[in-house]
Amino acid sequence: MDEENFRRSACLGVQLFRGQTPRISLPQTTVQVRQKWSLFQHLALVSKETKDHYHWLRVFSKDGVRVIVFDRQDHKNTITGPVLSELMKALKVARDDNNTFVTVTTATGDYYCGGRAKTVITFTKQPEMLISEAVPMLVRDLISFPKPLVALVNGECVGTMAAILPLYDLVYASDKLTSDDAYNYGLVTEVLPHSTFHTDALARLHAVTTLKKASFILTRSLMRVEMKSLLNEVCDYEDLPACGCRSIEAGAAASVLYSEVLVQSPEAS
Repeated sequence: MDEENFRRSACLGVQLFRGQTPRISLPQTTVQVRQKWSLFQHLALVSKETKDHYHWLRVFSKDGVRVIVFDRQDHKNTITGPVLSELMKALKVARDDNNTFVTVTTATGDYYCGGRAKTVITFTKQPEMLISEAVPMLVRDLISFPKPLVALVNGECVGTMAAILPLYDLVYASDKLTSDDAYNYGLVTEVLPHSTFHTDALARLHAVTTLKKASFILTRSLMRVEMKSLLNEVCDYEDLPACGCRSIEAGAAASVLYSEVLVQSPEAS
């Protein structure tokens, strides 16, 4: 790898991990790239992986980007133990897949996540994972996830899924939301037009996949060495099963604590 490409990949990795808008200019998204991603919902719905392994999610991969789509529009994309269990399974597949560079979570409809579901529908006679068990497991999966994580917040987002957004490397939000304050406080990387939200956001990620994968992921991993223990301590201290399920205010508090750990760590100062 030449020195310039290594420097570009490493510096962008540092900025993405800190939740900053990258200062290195990414290539402009071309019409061809935008058109490639404009059919993402169709691809997600027809993917073989979705049909074979998931009830509540739609999952597909394209050009190094694995997209995990919440698809419970009739329930405002609320979360349950089984939904989070499927999400953790999808993250494990992304972690183990050598062809996956960037992992994305997003949703269909008007909600990214409407909080905790009041009722749980199951497809199996086996006991389902409780949400109080699933939340801390998901948080630890995100803390230790080795690849870039991106959230495309297409609509309203409350509760657990809002509280864990600081654990993502990039967060793109639709301008349909009141996202400007979140952007000003560094919780959102960029606010994009709602009418072309998914197409624009995924096209931007295409530029990330053109970087050198090995140096990018190595830089990100080195930066997390000193932060993993701190983040896990926050997870233990905040009792996330409670804050994710019983109280929006507690969820917001967890989000603030995660942000403070990320911002105040020695590497980020």
